[in-house]
Parts: sequence; C-alpha cells; structure tokens
Amino acid sequence: MKTALTLTALVLASAATGVAANQTQGMSYEEAFNQIDMNADGVLTQDEANVDLLLAERFEMLDVDGSGDLSMEEFQAFDAEASKES
Repeated sequence: MKTALTLTALVLASAATGVAANQTQGMSYEEAFNQIDMNADGVLTQDEANVDLLLAERFEMLDVDGSGDLSMEEFQAFDAEASKES
C-alpha cells in the first residue's frame, strides 16, 4: 500500500512535468527507478530525476554519498520518505 501511494504521487508529479501518467502506475519502486533511468546505467542523474518535480527538488538531499547521482538504494529512501508524506 505504501509503495502504491508513493508511486501514485510519482505518477501525478510526472504527469505535471509532461511524462505520461500511466508510465509508472502500479510499478514497484525498482520498476519506477528503471523507468526513470533513461540510459539504463543503474543510477539516476539530475536530468533524469527532473521528470518528477518532488524527486528533482530533493535530489541533492537524497544523494547521501555525494556522487552526483542516485543509486537504487538512495531512490528507495525517496520512496520511503514520500510514502510517509502521503
């Protein structure tokens, strides 16, 4: 349920930024991560994160290792944080 709420928020934010709203609906956080990871390199860059307004705004905070990109684990933390807010 928590993941569904988070993904719903992700879908709504994505729709607001021009990404088709149905692209991440019903996906696990891993599937959503892979959908956002446009070049399939296993990390999310700021440019890739910009498809989601909330993710883009929190990108630097979520990048806990300071690498300049988000790993699957860092994205999962975003998923957990966004679920608490829902």
